[in-house]
Amino acid sequence: MLDGGWLDGNSLQVAIQLADLMSTSLWSFVFSYITLFLWNKTALLRLRVDPEIELRGLDEGEVGISSYEMNLSSTSKF
Repeated sequence: MLDGGWLDGNSLQVAIQLADLMSTSLWSFVFSYITLFLWNKTALLRLRVDPEIELRGLDEGEVGISSYEMNLSSTSKF
């Protein structure tokens, strides 16, 4: 570790911290991508629902009821 930083005239410390930031970000992205890819390939752990359920709506497909009922015949005003 170097003494000081940008304000103390040691710009090498900033480069070291940027390299650390980039390597940590890359590691997190790669590990997360591999984990989610394998998770999605497992039969019961799909990341997305079936396209039919997605078109109907997740509330109706997963819970069985609709959260938002559209009543176009209603004449009540707010």
